[in-house]
Amino acid sequence: QQPAGTEGQQLGGGAPAAPAAPATGHVALSEAPPGAKVTVDNQPAAGREFDLAPGPHDIEVTAPGYDPFSTTVVVAAGQAQTVAYTGHRHVVTARPPARTRPPVRNVHPPAAQPPPTRSAFAVLKLRIQPWAHVTLNGKSLGQKSQLVDSVIPGTALLHLERPGYATLDTTVTLRAGENPPILIRMKPRSP
Repeated sequence: QQPAGTEGQQLGGGAPAAPAAPATGHVALSEAPPGAKVTVDNQPAAGREFDLAPGPHDIEVTAPGYDPFSTTVVVAAGQAQTVAYTGHRHVVTARPPARTRPPVRNVHPPAAQPPPTRSAFAVLKLRIQPWAHVTLNGKSLGQKSQLVDSVIPGTALLHLERPGYATLDTTVTLRAGENPPILIRMKPRSP
């Protein structure tokens, strides 16, 4: 028990200890859709609020029926910031139900069908870590972390850029139809 009148003072003549400086910063994610999965620096994260070490951190959000969202936050010790989810909901248009017809009896054998043709397009699937501004064959597609696009088979020219990262110019050769997905990792620019 302290002597009367000494509350808040440190006995022994020393000055009160200074509080320790915070070692982390606080990041809150707002407006994420229901069922969203969040990763911070490619690691699954629970909840929507995080205490992170100072420096840059990649935050990615995926949710069924929504476009993926990714951003990089720069955390400062002792500071709080809010990151707003800006992904968009997928718009799905329903097809009208197929009309059914009564079965028709074929009296004649069916005519020979032409052989099936391969798709006239190639499907390009990209995953970009972290996101980048994407240009495909000279056409800007905006900021993307994932891209699925139909293109003419052959060589496609890709240009990817993001502030603080090395610009990437590359070509990919695409066959008609499905192509395997391509993972592109952006490299931080050397100081």
